[in-house]
Amino acid sequence: MPDDYSSLVWSTTPAIAKRLLSLPPSTFSALVNAAFRLSHVDLKYIFSLTSPEEIEKEIIWRESLLNEDENTFPPGVIEVEDSSRAAFPLKLNHVDEYTAPRVALIGDAAHTVHPLAGQGLNLGLADIKSLCAVIQESLSLGQDIGCFSQ
Repeated sequence: MPDDYSSLVWSTTPAIAKRLLSLPPSTFSALVNAAFRLSHVDLKYIFSLTSPEEIEKEIIWRESLLNEDENTFPPGVIEVEDSSRAAFPLKLNHVDEYTAPRVALIGDAAHTVHPLAGQGLNLGLADIKSLCAVIQESLSLGQDIGCFSQ
């Protein structure tokens, strides 16, 4: 994004997502930075803390043990835009039967994936590619492309 802004998607449990949304912006920013720099064990302990003050104090102490300089990547989050945090459940649904005589379900008609990084679109495009290959093979063999039993 332009002007030193960025966007972040944090996939986590519903309980942690709810907690992240409830934290003050400064604590949330500290947690984003910690998630990039600290271990899973550190983060698990930090999420067990109850107050934002405890969380920030613990992160500051743990990060002080790291050897970082101005070239550390990714750069740290400085602040979070007001009202920019949101949560939505990650879901996956699919039909039991993708094909039937003269019917082939593809894309969102066959399966839905949460809107993260275009995965649903990519799956739909892969469905189209696979269906085209099956149709081309059937045509090359002189078969009825809508016949389910061949």
